[in-house]
Amino acid sequence: MRGWLWILLACAGGAAGADPRLVWTSPGAIHLGAPSLDGRWLSTVDPDTGNLALRGLRSGEMRKITHKGPRGASNEFAYFSTISPDSTRVAYAWHNDDGFYELRVSPPGGGAARVLFRNEEAGFVQPAAWSPDGERILTLLFRKDNVSQITLIDAETGAVRVLKSLNWVYPKKMDFSPDGRWIVYDSFSRDGAADRDLFALSTDGAREHRLVEGPSEDSFPIWSPDGASVYFASDRGGAMALWAAPVSDGKPAGEPRLVRAGLGRFLPMGITGDGTLYYCVRDGNPEIRVGFIDGASRQVLGSGRVGEGVGPQWSPDGSRLAWLARRGAENFGEESRAITVRNMKDRSELTLTPKMAVISRIRWSPDGLWLLASGSDDKGRGGLYRVDVRTARTLAVAQDPEAPFRGYEGAWSPDGQRVLYHRGGAVFERALDSGEERRVRSGKLPPCDPDVRLPEGAAPPASLHPDGRTVAFTLGRTRPEIWALDLP
Repeated sequence: MRGWLWILLACAGGAAGADPRLVWTSPGAIHLGAPSLDGRWLSTVDPDTGNLALRGLRSGEMRKITHKGPRGASNEFAYFSTISPDSTRVAYAWHNDDGFYELRVSPPGGGAARVLFRNEEAGFVQPAAWSPDGERILTLLFRKDNVSQITLIDAETGAVRVLKSLNWVYPKKMDFSPDGRWIVYDSFSRDGAADRDLFALSTDGAREHRLVEGPSEDSFPIWSPDGASVYFASDRGGAMALWAAPVSDGKPAGEPRLVRAGLGRFLPMGITGDGTLYYCVRDGNPEIRVGFIDGASRQVLGSGRVGEGVGPQWSPDGSRLAWLARRGAENFGEESRAITVRNMKDRSELTLTPKMAVISRIRWSPDGLWLLASGSDDKGRGGLYRVDVRTARTLAVAQDPEAPFRGYEGAWSPDGQRVLYHRGGAVFERALDSGEERRVRSGKLPPCDPDVRLPEGAAPPASLHPDGRTVAFTLGRTRPEIWALDLP
């Protein structure tokens, strides 16, 4: 999650207090941490090095906790983190050189880290909160078989207690109640549904109650300091806003009520002991613009806004432009995406919502009837998928438990009957009719587009127009825009 950090002063009863106040803005800030209970520190990740760091919320000091080298020097970096109630320890996920995450604990002043949990079969760990007594760490484990587990990990011994297993899904956020008896988390309302509800799970794993439900996206729950309410993000009023639900003994004690609207693309991070809610906001939306730049003079000949999104791709006949458009709530910077297809002649648009949790890139098939989508399906399985541009029907092309959640980089064969993709340092080819796969060669995937020299600051991958004379690309970091370069 990259953007600005704000605070919203709110009382424990759920009524809005003072207006939100900006406390930190940084284009490169990675807000995967939480504030300390005393309100002095915020755990975060240094964007330049990937080190775990603490940001002084009053002093503005940036204190590095880990001391690895610059990004790119190794595969190691910090990820999610949370600070103990007494501010003497920071628990965090650490991506190691072996390619998976482990749970570590370090003192806030730096020093030797203790590895609490390390298991390649549970390759992703997300520490969410400390128990009020500081003895256990509420941690989400995501296993290679795509089963997520809500666990309590002993802060001294590293012993793991699994409270609940969730097939194919994972909570966006979990939190301890102030009395240590309940855990609140969000999950899908039912199997196959896109809506999320809130649940309270007893810390012995024996009882569970649905706290908030309805045809809405209810996520990122956080307990109030007095334990009488749960704050959460929801679109039940239309746009995403901050809501509060009264709770008693792990059960709903009334109807949710709106705390504050108009927060934009916000992500709740945590509440301090005095009732201060910290949240971060993603600033700006990438725009899709189609313009023409003379290849020789670099002069802009004209441009126009097409929409908002990323990764534009021309259809083979040049009549349509497809791109990835944001939808739904924030999710630590990993956007939920739909596919927008725009007819460039009559300006009509079609929105496709394939059954995919993550879509990182798309490629048109040679006949213009399918899109090859890299990412993960609605059960979290990474790979490559075909999406019908008329119905959004989604078919797996290459699926693997070892695939990254952003999927494989893939390309169509010229006849559209096969797909080439890169996996584990080698290139494979899969026939779509039979499913037969063969290894083509080791090395990098053959480029999907010609070697075009783009302007400085342009971000790959670029998309060549079927006329062979125009290439679309992203330009700019603060407000990225999509441009088309007229080739010389």
